[in-house]
Amino acid sequence: MQKKRFIFYFLLIVTLQATGCFKDQDRSKSIVEPKNAALAIIGNRTITVSEFEHAVDKYKLLLEVSGFGLNRSTENIRRTTLNRLVNERILLEEAENHGITVSKKELDREIKLLLDKHDKSKLNVTLGKLGSNIDEWKKMLEQNIKIEKLVSQQVDSKIIIDNTAEKNFFRNNLNTFRLPERIKAKHILVDNKVKAYSIRKKLLTGGDFATIAKENSQNISDYVDSYSYLVRGQIPIELEDVVFRLKVGEISKIVKSQYGFHIIKLVKLEKARLMNFTEAQPRIKNFLFKQKREKEFNSWLEKVRLNTKVTINWELLSLGPQ
Repeated sequence: MQKKRFIFYFLLIVTLQATGCFKDQDRSKSIVEPKNAALAIIGNRTITVSEFEHAVDKYKLLLEVSGFGLNRSTENIRRTTLNRLVNERILLEEAENHGITVSKKELDREIKLLLDKHDKSKLNVTLGKLGSNIDEWKKMLEQNIKIEKLVSQQVDSKIIIDNTAEKNFFRNNLNTFRLPERIKAKHILVDNKVKAYSIRKKLLTGGDFATIAKENSQNISDYVDSYSYLVRGQIPIELEDVVFRLKVGEISKIVKSQYGFHIIKLVKLEKARLMNFTEAQPRIKNFLFKQKREKEFNSWLEKVRLNTKVTINWELLSLGPQ
């Protein structure tokens, strides 16, 4: 199953925060300590004061950029950050206990995959706004892969979705699996109305649509042989009003839009209908897997936490212990 690392990491953080290691108690005073003092010890790993404060600053920036931190108190932000860091260290400690590592080849492949999809200069700017940099990002990514491998091994591999459950879900949620009316169409776009009329005349007298499109259309994708299904709302309203009234094989009249003059040929039309079980099964399996995964992950994480020694130096924080 394909996973997007950024999404996985974000969801993992949210889940870890939601487990909550500590209860809220008011403390009004923070004691200033050396930045390298150990704030928390998790197994063989530590969280220093400077690491914690740096993480707090980054989280504040993230909340500011996202707009989600408008009503968050400093107490809440610090507590959430502590929960995340502690749980993250617990998972990394558990990954180490299971001998899980990330090779340079694995990390390089993931970095390349992500950088191929994102402008590196824009990534640097975004990371800068979040108080981070490319080296921290790579370290986070390595930890993310390690945690993902751990969760895959300890949780995902043990989840079984049986066929009976899938069929029951399908029967009980039929309207969820309704396909809208959809079409496949060929299209030619030109910027001249006279030229559009000339092209349409050639098409109506037997001209090959693909050849004429290749010779005349402003959009190179118009003469590619592969056409995806389209549903209402995916194309400009001027074209939608015309194309969904055509019969299969019919060529439209000239349609004017802000882009120019269009000629459309309807290739295929499928009326709205319910999916059959085979069509719906991948979606059902994915939904049931995610549903079960959340429950199994939280249960597994709680057991891991109980088996990991965690020591918090509460005197370094304005937070009350559990």
